[in-house]
Amino acid sequence: MSPKDSRNQRQNDNNQRKNPMVFISLITGLIIATAIGASVITAVILKQSSTGGNNSTASPTPTVAELPTTSPTPTVAASPTASPTPTVAETPTASPTPTVTESPTASPSGTAVSLLDTECLSSTPGVEQSLVKPREPKNIAIGGEALPEIAYLFSESSEPYPYISKSKAAGVSCVLNSKFRQLNLVVGINGKHLYARQDDKIVLDVSVDNKLIATKDLTITAKQVLNINVENARSVGIKASCLKENYNSYCPYVAFVEMSLR
Repeated sequence: MSPKDSRNQRQNDNNQRKNPMVFISLITGLIIATAIGASVITAVILKQSSTGGNNSTASPTPTVAELPTTSPTPTVAASPTASPTPTVAETPTASPTPTVTESPTASPSGTAVSLLDTECLSSTPGVEQSLVKPREPKNIAIGGEALPEIAYLFSESSEPYPYISKSKAAGVSCVLNSKFRQLNLVVGINGKHLYARQDDKIVLDVSVDNKLIATKDLTITAKQVLNINVENARSVGIKASCLKENYNSYCPYVAFVEMSLR
């Protein structure tokens, strides 16, 4: 073999030894490049997945926007409609207590009382109580009428018939204390009385604060009605005198059918 051939042979051998190394290097480079590419792709995927996950967690926050719908506090706006307490405004209409203003109109009738309910003192000598209120009212005959007797005035008594003596008038005085305006009297003679006669005559005098105001002649034929002004009066006096002229000196008592003060 010539020296030239020997050199060519060695060069070929060297080339043959280098070729496997180059091949291995190429394969290794490909593997490394592939790994780097895969890691980059993986990182991109992970980044996208992480951003996608954040978006999904951020998107649920519409539920925060939907919370007003779940807490529809329009009920707070509706509560004023529930509390429209115009009922408070209507209570004054229920409390218009004109009843308070009407009570005075009802009270005037309540001020009407009987003279018998006032303090009455006998002015008849020797008689402690000359004006008597019967325990039970009874009907008597006055001028052809049957009327309920609520009281009688007398000066003498012989049971069971009190009477008025010709020698002693029957009198009574009652305290008013300026509380009333008018005294209404309906009086007469009981025609059923034992001493009742057609010629009986009794004079009835009414005085206010010791001043003679009215005089009436009483007989068994009719009742007498007297309306006496007692405004600002402190007291009222009633006196009955028997004026018989015959032998009999007794007159029946004076019967009262009404004795009202207003």
